[in-house]
Amino acid sequence: MNSSALYTLPAITFVAGVMAVAMLCVFGVSIR
Repeated sequence: MNSSALYTLPAITFVAGVMAVAMLCVFGVSIR
């Protein structure tokens, strides 16, 4: 359980970061 959570939390954080960057790029292009 601990090992799975240890790898799951960073994965969720990484995905959330990628999604945030993608949204920023989309908003940046839409503003232009």
